[in-house]
Amino acid sequence: MKCTLCDTNLLVMADEYYFICSTCGAYVKDEKYYLERKEEKERYKEHDNNVHDERYQDFTSPITDAILETHSKIIAAITFSVAKCLSIFMSQSKR
Repeated sequence: MKCTLCDTNLLVMADEYYFICSTCGAYVKDEKYYLERKEEKERYKEHDNNVHDERYQDFTSPITDAILETHSKIIAAITFSVAKCLSIFMSQSKR
């Protein structure tokens, strides 16, 4: 079985149900526990991926928190750099 994020072969089990990817650290459910297509669709209909839904926020918070924690400084630096470049380009184009 391969990691669904980075395509690495999964060898290490976290527990009975999940593998841990040795490359990216993702937890990937063992395929033998996947739902059948029809069951998956019915299960999907039970929830609402709405950013204002607290249950959805709770569900997505581990990954969003990790991204914000590790990338917020990079995003801020990129945003600042892009804004600075745009400012320079715009001032030059007015000449």
